[in-house]
Amino acid sequence: MNAGIQRKVFNNKGSFKFSVRDILKTYKNNGLTNNIPNATEAFRNKFNSQVFTLGFNYNFGRSLSEKSKRDTGSADVEKGRVKN
Repeated sequence: MNAGIQRKVFNNKGSFKFSVRDILKTYKNNGLTNNIPNATEAFRNKFNSQVFTLGFNYNFGRSLSEKSKRDTGSADVEKGRVKN
């Protein structure tokens, strides 16, 4: 089981993210190899599978939600270039 949370800061320009992987320590790596003639192998690997991550993100400049304002369109630029 994995989980994570995110908190926006600095007027939504930055965010902190925290996540945890394998909260309950349920991942177990073990198995059986029996496809080799006259041999059988059983294995169990033990290691810490829990991972905690903390991240910070900050967006510089304008946000993507802000629409850029144009004084003139490309048609007006073309009209200025072409003189009748």
